Amino acid sequence: MSAANSFTFATGRQEEVESAIWRVNAANGAVTAQWVNTDGGMPATSIVYYEPEDFLLLSGDAAAFERQYGASSVVTVSFVPA
Repeated sequence: MSAANSFTFATGRQEEVESAIWRVNAANGAVTAQWVNTDGGMPATSIVYYEPEDFLLLSGDAAAFERQYGASSVVTVSFVPA
């Protein structure tokens, strides 16, 4: 769906958003994301840290994103017990 998001705010480029994307592995705390297309397809989804604007985003092609927008890195996210 179309909605306000930090990527659009930072770049001026309108992109759609999805909310029910996160999974947490209870055994090891790993956090993953999975974008689901409107046709039900589930493309590869990477969590990317976008350095110029200091935020996380999801990408289906992290290398293409970096070529287009600049410094970014695929990251892993996990919960660590306190």
